[in-house]
Amino acid sequence: MSYKKWFIALATAAVSVSCFAEFEYNHSPQRPLFTLDNTFPRWKQVEVGGMYHFEETNDGFTSRDRHEVIPYARYGLLKNLAVTVEAPFVTQDQFDGDSKSGIGDLSVGFQLLAWEDIFRYPFIIPYAEVNLPTGDEDDLIGRGTTTFEFGLNYGNKMYDYVTCILKAGALVDSENGNQLLLAASFIFHIDDDFDLLAEVNYEDENDLAPASVVITGGMSYNWTEQWQMGAHVGGGVSGDTEVIGDVRVSYSF
Repeated sequence: MSYKKWFIALATAAVSVSCFAEFEYNHSPQRPLFTLDNTFPRWKQVEVGGMYHFEETNDGFTSRDRHEVIPYARYGLLKNLAVTVEAPFVTQDQFDGDSKSGIGDLSVGFQLLAWEDIFRYPFIIPYAEVNLPTGDEDDLIGRGTTTFEFGLNYGNKMYDYVTCILKAGALVDSENGNQLLLAASFIFHIDDDFDLLAEVNYEDENDLAPASVVITGGMSYNWTEQWQMGAHVGGGVSGDTEVIGDVRVSYSF
């Protein structure tokens, strides 16, 4: 092999190694609200954080507010497999104007970056989670039954600065009825630390609520390599949800 061919081969290998190194350390927290993107904790890395969720609903007769403070943790079992735990504390307005508070339904889930192109796009992320009935059903804090959610996320890049993610999933609830879950997220990359988001989420009807479509806008910002925050706000196009809002802060180490 000529020196020119050796030089080309070595240069190509060096570029590939640098790309892999950059992709392997793409360990920011999740940015979308309704889908999963291909930012995963490294192997044995821990991500902890908290989210405040607000939702105002109206079923045509009564308007109710729901507040959730959700501590969570995400751990890198492998470089492409993460386990998540969420333990919400819920305050739920009642029909008579009173409010009840307590621990909500505990959630444990797994996220797998099953496939990712060498340049990080496209990617495929299946996920599964179980929600335990630790919340009080009578106070509308929990669902009162164990539920299972699973689905698949597919993401790709558009115009070099927009990531599009599509999700199809299902919620299995033997007591209140199963639900089809569909979502789409669009992440507009402003720079390395700042992203804007637009999302739409669909949930099928069950015994607890009619079918709903919710649209949100949001942002994600990396203060440092360890600290990140995100915020989302939106409303319902159909269904009981009128206003929805989320604020999240996370720390990785």
